Amino acid sequence: MAPGPILRLGDRGEFVRTLQLRIESLGFHVGAIDGVFGPQTLKAVKAFQSLRNLEPTGVVDARTREKLGLDILGHSSIVPGLSWLNDYRSGGSTASALIQGYDANIRVTQYVQPAKQLAQQFLTDVESGKLSHLEGRQLASSQRNELLRLTREKLTPGGRAFSEAIKDEGKTLSELIHKYSRKVLEESPDLLKQYGLKTMDPKSPLFDAAAYERAIEQIGRSEQVSMEIIKSSGRTGKAVTLMARISRVAGPIGTGIGLTMSAYEIKNAPPDQRAYVAGREASGFAGGLVGTVGGGLVAGWAASMLCGPAAPVCAIAVSVVVVGGSAWAGGALFEAGYKEVMSSRKSGGKQLKPGTQLGGGAYLDERMIVRQGMGPKI
Repeated sequence: MAPGPILRLGDRGEFVRTLQLRIESLGFHVGAIDGVFGPQTLKAVKAFQSLRNLEPTGVVDARTREKLGLDILGHSSIVPGLSWLNDYRSGGSTASALIQGYDANIRVTQYVQPAKQLAQQFLTDVESGKLSHLEGRQLASSQRNELLRLTREKLTPGGRAFSEAIKDEGKTLSELIHKYSRKVLEESPDLLKQYGLKTMDPKSPLFDAAAYERAIEQIGRSEQVSMEIIKSSGRTGKAVTLMARISRVAGPIGTGIGLTMSAYEIKNAPPDQRAYVAGREASGFAGGLVGTVGGGLVAGWAASMLCGPAAPVCAIAVSVVVVGGSAWAGGALFEAGYKEVMSSRKSGGKQLKPGTQLGGGAYLDERMIVRQGMGPKI
């Protein structure tokens, strides 16, 4: 389709009406939608150009039409409730970065680092004789689980749901004893022979359940197993911890960039448009907060359904997609609502819809395109 004409002050006609509808739908008041490129339309175009980092000439050239998301010949994107997709900014992403950075910082500072320090302290106390190895493993297990509980209380609802999707609760001491007793047994052919075990596979006809239980019980009281349990209390999930360390840095950077962009938009807006721009940026940020928290809850549920507790990489992937999409959608929807409210206020509450008579022998058809004539009854 051929490009639309360049429009400037003094032009008239259907193309100007289409432009006025688009500008008005974005919250820039053009006065009467009459197909006349007058001073008020010129002012609105310049304000839009300034906000989109274009030279504020007031001339609607190819670059301005592209930024408007508008095919000036008629196949336009002037559809209230949908056209906002072309002008959505970064408020939701900024909010998402803030929340993700907060949760990541809590995980690293309140869980990962303290768990490592506690494990090292218990190892030192056992080696120095301050604690028996049985006391050390009991304390390591209980305090690691207490750290997990306290950390989750400080996370956002979405962050807590994600954490619980990966691991509902910390392992009990009995579970740890069995896990590391089995590990010691599997790695020692001599112990297998000592307890008369030919296989560790419970499905095998050669598996001796009684001998296995006896071996696990006796090995489970050994210092070797206790030290393994204490060491494990200082280890956290590699994939989740790596993501937290990255997000802990990337979150504040993303938040700073987003806030800087918003401040730049507000500062460079025409004086009479700054309040509107500030409101738009704030609405996008608020929507992003709602979307991120809600997306976190959905991501936690989805990860538990799709991935299970033993698949942290899968859970991370689900979280990135769901939370990111929810933050974007929340920000975009809040911005769209804000623009609709502001546009409605500026037009005295009149809502544009298919069949609206625009004056001058023009109307909006079912695709919200300006046509000449009285129009159908819709």
